Amino acid sequence: TDATITVSRYGGQVLHYGVAKQSAVLWCNPPELLAQARQAGRAQRGGVPVCWPWFGAPVGAAKAAKGPSHGLARLRPWQVVHQQQTAASASVVLQHATHGDAPAFPYSTTATLEVLLTDRLTLTLTTHNRSSTPVAVSAGLHTYLRVGDGRRVTLHGLAGSPRTDLVTNQPLPALSGETVVEGETDWLCHQVSPTLRLTDPVLGRELSVGLIGTRSAVIWNPGALKAATLDIPADDWTRLVCLEAAVLPAVEIPAGETHVMGTWIHTKKL
Repeated sequence: TDATITVSRYGGQVLHYGVAKQSAVLWCNPPELLAQARQAGRAQRGGVPVCWPWFGAPVGAAKAAKGPSHGLARLRPWQVVHQQQTAASASVVLQHATHGDAPAFPYSTTATLEVLLTDRLTLTLTTHNRSSTPVAVSAGLHTYLRVGDGRRVTLHGLAGSPRTDLVTNQPLPALSGETVVEGETDWLCHQVSPTLRLTDPVLGRELSVGLIGTRSAVIWNPGALKAATLDIPADDWTRLVCLEAAVLPAVEIPAGETHVMGTWIHTKKL
């Protein structure tokens, strides 16, 4: 394959996905900001953060224990359990286990992330409930797509989907036709197309994001005002749009069972 990836053990996070003769497919903070985040025990911004075992604000035990936003996994080290590379593909498998001793998530589980690079990048997240009771898990693969100008891209595959504003937790009217991201956006969309597409006239390409094991997606951009409060370089909010495969609301995984969700990303020139 003529593509490259970079995967961080911290958070089990893909930080880079590049295809020859194209701009980087994923937006990511510069190395110095990533290093500062790791040193401070914060999430690395960019690439594909793994939001698990909950997505968004903590609820239940996680809320009572003041757990971090978007779960524990993106702040913890993952173990690399397998690596393989051939002329046509490369794969990395990482795992993160919980042992029931964290107040925010008192369950024994194992999260396994397979990162597979072929003609596209595919991420598959499998949760195995090793507890003796059911466990409720929500998840998201928080894909930061790099764009030329987020105010000029169009999104396809969201028309007719029920939508919730995750800032206000209020329902929004269903979208129709092509969608344009203008300013701060934080939508949860259900019953979306299994393949979402982003047309980028500035970089002259179309990015496709596939959903595995879910038909829900989060569309996110901080906008200028919120970006100024985050660890995002000035004006970089215009260079990113997040199209995220998400499992929301949480699913209940029976004792001893597994749940699988994932996403894939493909790029082609216009």
